[in-house]
Formats: sequence, C-alpha cells, structure tokens
Amino acid sequence: MSEAILIVGGYGDVGAFLGAELVAAGHRCIRVAGRSEQKARAMAEKLGESADWVVMDVHDPASVDAALEGVGTVVGCIDQREYYLLNAAVQRGLRYVDVTASREFIEAGLALADTARDSGARVLLAAGLTPGLINMMARRCADAVGGAQEVHTHGLFSTGDTFGLAAVRFMLQIMAKPYTILVGGEERVVHCFGSYRDVSFPAPAERRRVFLYAYPDQFFYPRTLGADTSTSWFAMEPPWITTTIAWMLRLGGRSLLRFKAVQGLLLRVFNLTSRLQRGDDQLMFSVEVTGPDGTCWAGVRGHGEGVGTALSAGLMIRELLEGDRVLPGVWLPEQIIPLDAYLSAMADRGWEVELRPSLGAGNAGGEV
Repeated sequence: MSEAILIVGGYGDVGAFLGAELVAAGHRCIRVAGRSEQKARAMAEKLGESADWVVMDVHDPASVDAALEGVGTVVGCIDQREYYLLNAAVQRGLRYVDVTASREFIEAGLALADTARDSGARVLLAAGLTPGLINMMARRCADAVGGAQEVHTHGLFSTGDTFGLAAVRFMLQIMAKPYTILVGGEERVVHCFGSYRDVSFPAPAERRRVFLYAYPDQFFYPRTLGADTSTSWFAMEPPWITTTIAWMLRLGGRSLLRFKAVQGLLLRVFNLTSRLQRGDDQLMFSVEVTGPDGTCWAGVRGHGEGVGTALSAGLMIRELLEGDRVLPGVWLPEQIIPLDAYLSAMADRGWEVELRPSLGAGNAGGEV
C-alpha cells in the first residue's frame, strides 16, 4: 500500500510500540507524527527505512491538514481537546483507528457515522485494552450465553507499570464527578468507588475487591450488545492503594480532589509507590456477562498497558487495511472485528483469554 500510515503521538508509549508492530507486520510506509521534531525524527530513524516523520499539532487545523497529505490510514495515540484530526480524517474518507479511552471522544466519533458513510471513511474507536480487548471479551461471553442482559467489566492495574501513572492521573481527574450507568434498564447516577464487589481474576490474583469506576466501555454495551445493566470496576496493585482511596473518599476526600494541589500530592505518593513496584507491570481484566443461557466469565492477564494497547490496536488496524470487509462508518471493536482471529492473535502475543461459562456472578457490596 503506497499511502502512508500516520501514527499521531508516534513517539509516545503506545505509538512507539505500535510503530514497531506495524513495521514487523511488513508495512513499508509509516509516518511518525508529533509536536517535537527531534522526537519524531528519532523514532522514525529507530523504525528504519520504512518510516519517516512529520511535525504535527492536533490542535492546529493547518498542521493537521498538512500532515494528512499522502496518508491513507490515521492512528490516534494521543488525547485531543479538539477533534480536528478525527473530523479531517472522516471528511477525507480515510481509515482511522484510535485508542483514546475517553467517553466524550468516542461519543463525538460515533456522531460522525453518517458523514463517514458518505465519505467512505472507515473509523474504529476504542481499539486499545479498556476499551478494546475488554469489549471483545464481553462479546465472547455474550455469544456463550445467548446474549447480554448484564455486563460487568473489571480492571486490575499495577502501579509498577510505566503506563500506570497516566491511569492514576486520569483516575484522579474523574473521581470527583458523578456519572450515569444503566441498571435494569434504568439510568442511575453513581460516583467512582461508590460501591464494591469481590470478583475473580486470573491467577495469581484470583480474587480481588474492585470498586465502581467510570471506564467508558460500560456506556456502550447497551447499544452494541443489548445489555440492560452495564457497569465497570477498578482496582490497583498493591491492594492497599485501592483501599486507601476508598477510605479517603468515604471520609469526604472527593471534594478535595477538585484542587490541583491535592491531585499533585497524590500523584507524588503514587510516583513513589511506582518506583518501589518498578518492574511489576502485570495487569488483568475480567468480564462477567449474564444472558438467557447463564453467566459467563472471561479473564486475561498480560504485561505492560502500553504494550498491550499497541498489540490490540495493531491487530485491529490490520482488519481495516486488509480488503473491504469493514464497511464505511464509525464502529466499536465488538461490532466489526472478527472475534476468533483477534483473540487467537492476542493469545499468541501473551494475552490469552480464559473462558468459564456458567460461573456465578461477583458479590456486590453496597448498592449500585
């Protein structure tokens, strides 16, 4: 394919891994994009003769337009305050894949579905781990039990992961805000850490207490899988961190999280913990789906959030690049990615999904 694959944020944690994955898969026209000329050039040189680079600011429309010249596929690995890049890719009829874990961004992308169909653009959002891999696990479970009435997804992260502090920063920013979930077909306003449940993860963690959390995947299962209950839950390793956060919020700390000074203090604490845990980059996900034929559990364990995100996105990009199996429009992974091929390829890379049909659901604590 002569048209370039533009990796926006191509020298960041995810973009760097993804560029290497695409080169290893045989793609010969990779373009590394970012605001730093020095970093973009260095990453392109590291990737070899298959790569070049361009300076680009996603918040500058002229910069976006210039960077898209000669591009056939765009991969977004960076947060966007304004959605110039997404809109430009759709209007030009390009292929676009994004790993952003932002509900607002995903909603904005889905709203462009009609424009994408008219322009011929093929857009895949939520292509990372959560959302991304975890969506595919939910679909696998739904298939095993005849559909999805309830979907509960759980993430267990380590502060020792080099990508972990980004997750902590995101967590602190959203923790003070209420959000709405669907329970029994009715909307319910909740807060992060407002409820807990004890759930199963793959060995060696096996059983952990997780807390209600605003991961974006839960907001879309009612649309993609038909669920009338959909929730997402979170915990960190070591366990005392999650417990400390829960107690802090119970004692009124939620209002204090609005202050940047408090966020900064907590980030320093997590940074210290991260250094002590350095090298322990294991993370796990589990999913419980209840349908007409029972309840199915799926679990997966891997290492490195950045690496896992790049692996997932790379496999999903391949689906958009190989032929015209994906129709123009804006999609989430569980709607268009072939399930067996994707999960098999992730397993080959060390992310093997374990499936247990007809397992009892987790025990909820408090009310959701």
